[in-house]
Amino acid sequence: MKKAVIFDRDGTLIVDKVYLNDPEQIKFLPETFEGLKILKDMGFVFFVATNQSGIPRGLVQIENLHEIHRRMNAELSEHGLKIEKFYYAPYMTDSNHPMRKPNPGMLLAAAEEYGIDLSQSWMLGDKDVDVLAGQAA
Repeated sequence: MKKAVIFDRDGTLIVDKVYLNDPEQIKFLPETFEGLKILKDMGFVFFVATNQSGIPRGLVQIENLHEIHRRMNAELSEHGLKIEKFYYAPYMTDSNHPMRKPNPGMLLAAAEEYGIDLSQSWMLGDKDVDVLAGQAA
C-alpha cells in the first residue's frame, strides 16, 4: 500500500484567490516545490481534496476548474512532481455531502482507488475542515 499526502488546494498549495475561476491566476505558494520534493523523496504520492462551492454558486465553471488542475500539474511536472488525482466537492457549504470536507469522502475515495494506507498518510490544509476530514478518514 502507498503512503500519501492529500492536500487542500487553495491556501495550501496555491494562493487562495477565493473562487478561483481564471487559470491565469494560479500562483503557487512559496517553497511549495521544495516541500513537495522532500515529501516525494520520502516516498509519498500526492492528491488534492478541495471543496468547490463556487461551482453551484455559478462563480466557477467546471471546465475552468479542470484547466486549473491541468495547469497546476503541468507546472509541477517541470519540477518532477505530480498530483495523482484532484478530487473536488462541488457542493454548497451547508450540504453535508459525504464528499465535502469535513466529511472524509474524498480521502476515502483516494484510498480505495489508489491503495493508500491512510494510517501512513497525511491530510494537509489551512482550515479546520481539512484537519477534521483527515481525522475522520
